Amino acid sequence: MHILVDVAADRLCAEIVELLQRAGHSVERGAPSRGKRFDLVLVGSPELAEKLRRERPLEAIIVVTKIGDVPARVRALEAGADDAFDASFAPSQMVARVGAAGRRAALTPRASEVIETEATSLQRDPQPPCSTITASTRPTSSARPISERDVVDGGNAWQTSA
Repeated sequence: MHILVDVAADRLCAEIVELLQRAGHSVERGAPSRGKRFDLVLVGSPELAEKLRRERPLEAIIVVTKIGDVPARVRALEAGADDAFDASFAPSQMVARVGAAGRRAALTPRASEVIETEATSLQRDPQPPCSTITASTRPTSSARPISERDVVDGGNAWQTSA
């Protein structure tokens, strides 16, 4: 999983980065930047979680708060964080929570996996072992029936018949 860690306390941030890298994740440290996407963003405040949720509605967000700051954890969850825990976490618990957030995030389609037209919506499920395509139609004046030969999954490329 590709993870961004943006926690202000340097020592805590370094510990989190090291722990997640040892667990096999690709981890970057720093503030979120426009255009760069992650599977999960770990931040240190409910305010940042709220801002990220508005800007990045599909990314998983976890907030790490000060030890014993229950109101901050509640604010984080209310602001749209997927999970929140304090800095006294057990390493195994944090790795498990990151994994759970990643599994939930994997169920959310990315913009590149959904194609919308006036009459049809195509959604590709990239989960191994094979990709599946879900096609649905919407009522419009120019809609025509969809047949199996209309949609072909050529690896990761989408093709439609003319």
